[in-house]
Amino acid sequence: MRYTMKFAKYIFAILSVFNFLIIGCDNSPDTLEKGTFNVSINGYVEKSFSGSAIFEDIPYYNYTYFYLVLKEIDLSDEEYCYIEFQGTKLEKGTFELIDRENDESTQGKLIGMYADSDNYDNYFSAGGEIKVTYSSDTELIGNFDFPAVGYICIDGGEFQRVEIRITGEFHAVEGDVGIIIG
Repeated sequence: MRYTMKFAKYIFAILSVFNFLIIGCDNSPDTLEKGTFNVSINGYVEKSFSGSAIFEDIPYYNYTYFYLVLKEIDLSDEEYCYIEFQGTKLEKGTFELIDRENDESTQGKLIGMYADSDNYDNYFSAGGEIKVTYSSDTELIGNFDFPAVGYICIDGGEFQRVEIRITGEFHAVEGDVGIIIG
């Protein structure tokens, strides 16, 4: 009987450790609050921020434009900092982002973009992907990882190409992204 109890304790301990490793270390986006995101940017720009995550389908004539906007909210009215995905509606799955410099057409494709008022910077995807792990009419959950390219003005008015890498996770809700088409 004593060995049976020891054996049961060992089995319980092993199962507890296994359960912690599988469930307790879950860093998936569904641990985020609804309507939020976290992002990290590395390369020419080094920055991490979080804020509101909203998506919207905007019909225009015979086409529907999809926008997912991840916006830092602790800024003044004159400031902005956001990640934006635009293109086709996202369902559950993994989607490639276009290389805006080299793809000839953007129609019906997904573009990633980063904009920041700190330096009036705009960076566009140079490949990468966005992965949606949950999709409904009112919520999108997922993560993304993509390189992006921008151009900065250097001495003499010339532009220099700079690169960054953007990674993050989101739990977006349907809402008004503030974009008007037309």
